[in-house]
Amino acid sequence: MPNTGFLKGLVELRPDGYVAVRDEIFTSVPGLFAAGDVADPIYRQLATSVGAGTRAAMVAEKYLVELENPQSEAAQDPSPVVEAWLSE
Repeated sequence: MPNTGFLKGLVELRPDGYVAVRDEIFTSVPGLFAAGDVADPIYRQLATSVGAGTRAAMVAEKYLVELENPQSEAAQDPSPVVEAWLSE
């Protein structure tokens, strides 16, 4: 069982407690990505976690760059997670 209780109510979790993802890293919250042991109930191996984590970091960087462009989709509808991060 992954340690995802702190995410309850913030992001969609699967019945078994793992973060629900599509295409390996995308969660139900725009700008919030999941990788590794919290999102992968099958493999849970270091190599796959590193790959997914790297991909999530690269997509997160792209997402944050897009937030700076007022015309981008990300800037038009940022998630509450991103809004909280930007206000800090």
